[in-house]
Amino acid sequence: MIQLPNHKSSTLVQVGDRVLVRFGTRSIRAEVIEDLGGIGVGGRQIVRVKALEPTDGEREEFEVAADELN
Repeated sequence: MIQLPNHKSSTLVQVGDRVLVRFGTRSIRAEVIEDLGGIGVGGRQIVRVKALEPTDGEREEFEVAADELN
């Protein structure tokens, strides 16, 4: 029988939460628009966020580990 490693079961953020994302040397406000679940290394929760302020031509939506959000 194959055993999968234990993954974190609690979610740090939920869809609709407003968060701060480190974006280069600054932080930008963003909203969580999708929870991709514990697909990160070691079961880290990955979420898709949408920037709520201009990002100087960078992507408006992107994925980030939930434990890197403020």
